[in-house]
Amino acid sequence: MAQYRVLVFCDDCVRTHPVRATLLLDDGPTEKATVADAYKDKALPLELVKLLKRDILCPELAKSVTLADTDRVYLVPID
Repeated sequence: MAQYRVLVFCDDCVRTHPVRATLLLDDGPTEKATVADAYKDKALPLELVKLLKRDILCPELAKSVTLADTDRVYLVPID
């Protein structure tokens, strides 16, 4: 089981922000990848499904950023 940081791309400020969460995943990517790419043709783990229902606040613009778009959410392995 590997541990991952989660990042999200913000369309409003055009930057990537960390999500204050880490995930333990059995079948996550070996390198930084979007959730869409990492789980193409695979079911999403329950922990990831729960996380994708959340929103975060963009630190640059103080606007809500949704995590639902799996093409904009990244998993980054923690060494």
